[in-house]
Amino acid sequence: MVTYRGPMLIREPELRWPIVLLAAAVTALLALLTAGLYYVAMTIGFGGNT
Repeated sequence: MVTYRGPMLIREPELRWPIVLLAAAVTALLALLTAGLYYVAMTIGFGGNT
């Protein structure tokens, strides 16, 4: 009898953790990039009300 272990695309834990860490790093990088662009956009003001 095989127990259900949930949706796993990669069954080997040795390969799964680097991919999880890479996805977390990419997500954090995107969040920092978005925050940085938002800060620059709010600082410059684009010639409007500063």
